[in-house]
Amino acid sequence: MNEDMVRVKIDRYDPEKNKNYIQTYEVPRGTKVRVLDFLNYIFDEFDPSLAYRRHLCNAKMCNGCMMMVNGKPRLVCWEVVPPEQNEITLSPLKRGKVLKDLVVDFGEKGVSEEELTD
Repeated sequence: MNEDMVRVKIDRYDPEKNKNYIQTYEVPRGTKVRVLDFLNYIFDEFDPSLAYRRHLCNAKMCNGCMMMVNGKPRLVCWEVVPPEQNEITLSPLKRGKVLKDLVVDFGEKGVSEEELTD
């Protein structure tokens, strides 16, 4: 794989088929820095069916974009993909019901900063 590309593996969920599957995208690094930049690129350029929370604060305030990044709960609007990293794996947060792909029902309480701790 070209070092200017990042492989993004996404654990997706199709509620109509009640089926999980992994989908992989090769995304040019370009000026993308945060995980959310990569998700937005995938949605805009490859796959508008990808479900994730797109319209967020982008300021580490609402916690709505929390998902698993390489197995750890992270805010994707804030999580940086280092220049030396050429692969990331994204999956829904392990808390709550997965509605579709990376969207989880957080329930009435929402999601808290404490859930970001390893």
